[in-house]
Amino acid sequence: DLISTVKYTYDIKVNAFTPGTAMLNNSESFMLGFGEWNSVGNNTKFELTSPLAPQANRTTTIAYTYNSANRPATAVATSVPGNIVDNLTYYYQ
Repeated sequence: DLISTVKYTYDIKVNAFTPGTAMLNNSESFMLGFGEWNSVGNNTKFELTSPLAPQANRTTTIAYTYNSANRPATAVATSVPGNIVDNLTYYYQ
């Protein structure tokens, strides 16, 4: 039986976690369980669907502002149900 599905949606800007320019490389992000960090773009939507436990279904949307290099400067992530809001700030060296 299908336990759950996860769907990611991405933008076309420069990923904050671009392999080789951030703290991770491709294999490290998968080892840490963050495969979405391997995209060229930034994750703008995360949808978790669980046919066996629909109460666990969750959608998170992320709205970014970008710096002059087209990388995320800030973001607001909103998860439903529950309308949980996280404010994010990105720092680069």
